[in-house]
Amino acid sequence: MKNTIAKTQSFSIISAPNIKDLAEVKYWIFDIDDTLYPKSSGLDKIIQDSITAHICKYLGVDEEKARELCVEYYHQYGSTICGLMQTTDIKPRKFVREVHQNLDLSCIRPNPRMNAAIAKIPGRKYVFTNGSYCHGLRICKKLGIEKNIDGFFGAQSTNFIPKPDPRAFKEFFERYRIDPEAAIFFDDSFRNLESIHKMGTKTVWVAESEQELDNYKILPAYVDYATADITSWLEDLIS
Repeated sequence: MKNTIAKTQSFSIISAPNIKDLAEVKYWIFDIDDTLYPKSSGLDKIIQDSITAHICKYLGVDEEKARELCVEYYHQYGSTICGLMQTTDIKPRKFVREVHQNLDLSCIRPNPRMNAAIAKIPGRKYVFTNGSYCHGLRICKKLGIEKNIDGFFGAQSTNFIPKPDPRAFKEFFERYRIDPEAAIFFDDSFRNLESIHKMGTKTVWVAESEQELDNYKILPAYVDYATADITSWLEDLIS
């Protein structure tokens, strides 16, 4: 079993929960990027390069300036597209669609183990990405899990209000008529986990690597579980 952490108050133990421990969970919500596939795939850089190229195209700036804007917009507005919407007259749906539609996803491999585990978990399953709806669908198709996902929720679904804004999570819960306290959410971002945990949702932090996971002897109070291998975590859950 891969290294996983279950939090008990201020201490951590090496363990994954049993499905019986999550009997009240009826809704399973997954972030996409760096969560359902590892950051080591290299897709993160491909996405960032695409965003940078499209900012250069739309704003007529060089690559260095485009990258600076990405960082600035992320910290000030929560996402690049939100920053562009606040400071330019860009058409957000067109921009997000073009950024994601031609990405080379050859680095994402099918994951039949994950598909089998998700299929066995009782309840409904959803993906919630700050990227486009189509991006989420394409990734799930590459992984081979799309037939076991009940709903795809992307940036367009919230009028580009990104996670971790509580309004984005509220829109998601209302769209699918989900009780937040009957849900569990998987994400690689502490910021996103903190926000949704305040709504009563259980959380799983997906670390980038075993080394990153080992760096945390005590997890933040808003992290219920953590793993560096989401596939093994899900398999252990139903074994």
